[in-house]
Amino acid sequence: DRAQLVEPALVDPRATHADVDQRTNGCVAGATLGQTCLELSDALLDEQRIRPGFIVVVPFAGGLFEKQDKTWPAFATFTQALLKTGRDVVACPGPGEDDIIARDHPGVRALPGVKLGVYGGLLRRAALGVSNDTGPAHLAAAVGAPVLSVLGPTKPEQWAPWGPQVRVLRHWPRWPTVDEAMAELNAALAGPSAPPPASVASAG
Repeated sequence: DRAQLVEPALVDPRATHADVDQRTNGCVAGATLGQTCLELSDALLDEQRIRPGFIVVVPFAGGLFEKQDKTWPAFATFTQALLKTGRDVVACPGPGEDDIIARDHPGVRALPGVKLGVYGGLLRRAALGVSNDTGPAHLAAAVGAPVLSVLGPTKPEQWAPWGPQVRVLRHWPRWPTVDEAMAELNAALAGPSAPPPASVASAG
């Protein structure tokens, strides 16, 4: 039943990724998903004909950090480069965020209104999640999913997700380039034993 998979909002009809931040920053690595959430996420993937090996992108970011935007300016260019790899690319926009996908990320499969537990299941099934500094990156880390967190002004020692499959890409005071992000993504997809590129995964 599709009603079990999606709802008009993540939890609250007014919820956005800024609100999801508040619900997921407290997650700890190693959190488990209920079997029902995984089954519902699998059903949604099957319904939408999303192929294994898909990547979830989170090009949204709630709020500012020290009055500076937390949204990676090159995210739209990055998603286009990602689509050229032939993988399905998925996003789960909250209310009011659908237009961001349609306008800035054509070709990305939007799954709006996904419930939080199913969102966690989708992240768990993904080959990788790529995220701004926002709550779903913490959710991905919490359910043990591989995640690439692209940070700008945010201090990683305070706010980056953490876990055995988390990679943080940061070169502040400049933003990472698309080529740097693609190199880090390819390393992540190569497996957990692959070391991060020395010139890319700097936290400073």
